[in-house]
Amino acid sequence: MRRQKDFPRFVKITPRISYSVKFKRGLENRGYMGLCFYDKKEIWISMGLSAKDRLSTFCHEVAHSVSHEYGLDLSHQTIYDLEGPLAFFLSRNTAWIHRT
Repeated sequence: MRRQKDFPRFVKITPRISYSVKFKRGLENRGYMGLCFYDKKEIWISMGLSAKDRLSTFCHEVAHSVSHEYGLDLSHQTIYDLEGPLAFFLSRNTAWIHRT
C-alpha cells in the first residue's frame, strides 16, 4: 500500500461509520500532511508526500478517526506514537487482509 492509487477510497472505522479518503494538493503549504474531519467523515492526505510519509499520515489520520468514533480521547502524542508501528504493520502484512 505505497502508491496513492493503492489506498482505499473509504475506510470502515466502526460497523456503521466509514470515512472517505481523499488526496489533496496544497495541504503541506498550509502546514499539514493530513487532516481528519469528524463532522464530514473525511480523511485528507497531502499529494506531495513520499510513499513512507503517505502511509504514516494515513495511519495517523485513521488513528484520529478511531479515537474520536470510539470515544478513546487519545492524545495527539499517543497518535504520533502509534502511526509508525501501524504503518510498519500495514506495509509488511497487508497480503493476508481480504479486500471487500
